[in-house]
Amino acid sequence: MNISFLRSRHAIAVAQMLGLHRDPSFYNAKPLQAERARRLWWKLYDTDRALSLFMGRPYTIIDKFVNVQPPMPYEDEQFSEGPDGQLIINTNYNGKSTMQFRLYKYLALPLSAMRLTSSDRVSREIIPDIIDNNYSLHPPDFNKVAAIEARSHPLSFFADICPD
Repeated sequence: MNISFLRSRHAIAVAQMLGLHRDPSFYNAKPLQAERARRLWWKLYDTDRALSLFMGRPYTIIDKFVNVQPPMPYEDEQFSEGPDGQLIINTNYNGKSTMQFRLYKYLALPLSAMRLTSSDRVSREIIPDIIDNNYSLHPPDFNKVAAIEARSHPLSFFADICPD
């Protein structure tokens, strides 16, 4: 796990040096190139959060410096580039895609939406709070834990026993 942790940190640093933490629309990338850049960034983001959570270490990616839109909920094989650079999506695909599952982890809106805003990422709202609260130098505050639980599960019983 330590090797994975170090390698992911190096990959994130290189991605940030390349500007992948900025949405490709800022540098006028072709649509297919932009979609691939978004997919790469979100895989790094996912890895950063997962390793931080599993290993109890701080995450590397600071959300306020990231503005990459989520990738489209299609498989890589469904994309191609047209002769004039436009993105062509083959929608003749049955069932849920792997990308839909990956997006579900970060988005609060239905997966049927084509483009979702970065403010709707569940991981930006919940996972950082879990890491900050539970893996800091000080013991976790139960009221904060209960508040995180209430936000992640609206019908949670913690919301009833721990008023704000």
